[in-house]
Amino acid sequence: MTGGHARSTAQRVRAALLLGALFLAAGGVGCGGASEAEQGTTPRPTARQPDAAEAPADRSGDGGASDSSTPAQANPRALSMGATFGDLVTAVRTLDGLGASDSASGCLLRGGPLSPYVLEADLASAVHPIPEPPGDLEARLDGTRSPVVVLTRWAQHGTSGDIALVALSATPPPRPGPLAVVLLTREGAHLRRTDAAVPAAHSGPFPVARLGEHLPIVLEGTSGVLITAEARVPLSTLRAALGSVPGGSPPVILGLALLPGVRLPTSPAPDPSVHGLCPDTGLPAPAAGQRVGELSPDVLRAHLASMGEGAMRCFEFARGDAARGGRMRVLTRIGAQGRVTEACAASDELGDPTLRTCVLGVVRGVVFPAPVGGDYVDVALPLRLTPDHSAQQRPLCDG
Repeated sequence: MTGGHARSTAQRVRAALLLGALFLAAGGVGCGGASEAEQGTTPRPTARQPDAAEAPADRSGDGGASDSSTPAQANPRALSMGATFGDLVTAVRTLDGLGASDSASGCLLRGGPLSPYVLEADLASAVHPIPEPPGDLEARLDGTRSPVVVLTRWAQHGTSGDIALVALSATPPPRPGPLAVVLLTREGAHLRRTDAAVPAAHSGPFPVARLGEHLPIVLEGTSGVLITAEARVPLSTLRAALGSVPGGSPPVILGLALLPGVRLPTSPAPDPSVHGLCPDTGLPAPAAGQRVGELSPDVLRAHLASMGEGAMRCFEFARGDAARGGRMRVLTRIGAQGRVTEACAASDELGDPTLRTCVLGVVRGVVFPAPVGGDYVDVALPLRLTPDHSAQQRPLCDG
């Protein structure tokens, strides 16, 4: 089992890129007095997913042959009224195999209790291949209220526990804080956290209809809630649990409990690479005879707009603490043809060499007007990469 790869879709994770530009003379003394500019990036929506009406909504029919010689392909996201959590995970596995995990619906589940279900979630499994759901969680939950461990595409939450879970749906980069976990079994609902044991009065099992009494207490101080179930739990129960999440709660995540003995991928050690960082002396000295030119702050800001989407794509590959965002100060030299000839990070709060290299590549790709009255201009770009935590999926599409 390997860690899930990041998918570069602007719909899944949006990043705000705040930019400023300050002129630097060759000796490092500021001039030009450029004021800081702020700019947000607007993601392009992903391709529309098929509506439930475009495919058979209920696959529990008699299996008779279609009258058409070219029957329509079944929509893997369409699930019957009697579908189970195991059927939902099968759909996730199918969509992952088809490369069709993305969705712009903005919610997790549609349908029920008197209509077929549609898995509308934008999916991003934290592991590949995606495992089968467990048939029995009750035995592993009975008599223990210890913390659990959750792996999302961004980071691992919790350090040890009797049960390990992985996220199946896409989530915004995590805010600081533990996760709450809802585990649905044939005996009822259990509540756990990734940081500490849940008090016995709220750990379960209790009827799903009573989740509204206990979940708000367990959610206190958390940055998200993962909901999972045994394979044979009906989607009607999952729908009821999703509907019990209080309004204004942190992001809701569909997840999967791993079988006993399955180990999470080992978290990579922090990369100590200094690749892309500026030396103590800053940018290298310009070639002999080159003269410092000028570019107005307004001209710089106008051309920096093209950096937004590129830097956003870089940010989607961040992991761990880097996924929470931070500042990076990039020193840049613009040459006689308006192209960036030098770029390095004078400071980098994110500390992710891969992300740093990507951002520097985006900076090098920006083409400015040629400097006026000289051969080059040195510019300091104070960048702030900030994830958009508002891009979370609603639990129910029609609830």
